[in-house]
Amino acid sequence: MQDSFGNAHLNKLGEKEAKRLKGRLKKETKKDKDIHVYVSPLTRCRQTILPYLESRYDAASMETMKTKYEEIKTKFHALWKENRLLNYISDASTQKTFEI
Repeated sequence: MQDSFGNAHLNKLGEKEAKRLKGRLKKETKKDKDIHVYVSPLTRCRQTILPYLESRYDAASMETMKTKYEEIKTKFHALWKENRLLNYISDASTQKTFEI
């Protein structure tokens, strides 16, 4: 299996499970309440939560979140490559960097 550096994608079963997850999450969350979604930089992880987010937010909001996600992913990958990620996320003052 590859990580986001190898750009692994969901297979057909994963896509089906992502749609089922969307249904479950829609039942568990209220549209007018804030939610917190935590995802890893793995492409497959983002693909899993995307159907739910797209059902909850308008296109403009989704585009803003996607742009921010790509910025975060770039930062994450750079820190990973430099072998500084663990130190970076261990510092509470820098954790906001990874918030959308």
